[in-house]
Amino acid sequence: MATERILATRPLAARHLRYKDIPGLCKAATLADIAAQGYSLNPGRYVGVVPGADLSDEDFQEKLQALNEELVGLNAQARELEERIGENISDLLFTEA
Repeated sequence: MATERILATRPLAARHLRYKDIPGLCKAATLADIAAQGYSLNPGRYVGVVPGADLSDEDFQEKLQALNEELVGLNAQARELEERIGENISDLLFTEA
């Protein structure tokens, strides 16, 4: 059988590992599951979300604001790097000629 040939090529330790659904990460969907979802293969329909700590609206706002500030800083860095790269390329092109 094909499965036995595949398993024979794997290390011994890996043969003893078994698949396990992990909420929010992976799930083995059956054909019936897929049919029930209208044959959509969007992972979110099967995997779901990880149950986690509930954030209050205030906590969410604070976290979102902190992430946005970080994004603004990273975008500024990206613009500076883009400008510096452009200058370096211009220097290379014009000094080579």
